[in-house]
Amino acid sequence: MKKLLLASASLFLFASCIQNSDRSIILRAPDGSVFSFVVEIADTSEERARGLMERTELPKDHGMFFVFETQQVLHFWLKNTLIPLDIFFFDADGNFVSMATMEPCKVDPCRGYSSQKEVRYALEVNAGIGKNIGIGSGWKFLR
Repeated sequence: MKKLLLASASLFLFASCIQNSDRSIILRAPDGSVFSFVVEIADTSEERARGLMERTELPKDHGMFFVFETQQVLHFWLKNTLIPLDIFFFDADGNFVSMATMEPCKVDPCRGYSSQKEVRYALEVNAGIGKNIGIGSGWKFLR
């Protein structure tokens, strides 16, 4: 019963996270260390299309968390985005799949950045964070 209550509470917290705009996402490394990011949630097509466009800065440990209805290969670009970003891709279970460092796009056509396989979530943060924390195989985002 206790496990069921914990699972229900976790699901409720995850749903609340997805439905509200500013929340924390925690990434857990294989060694158990964690990194927290305050994120804006982009879970509508309009929010996902707008992303972090026209931002001149992004505070340290902040980002945007993209939520998609189904698993798919995701494609991103930085048209009208003024700052370089790292993007981390996660599958439906929260497992890290791949990452890319994206450069702002000043002239069409913009370079695209894709997940290496089907994913459901993406997290954009300041460029260089992926290298600094050593994100890779075995990492997860916690719901």
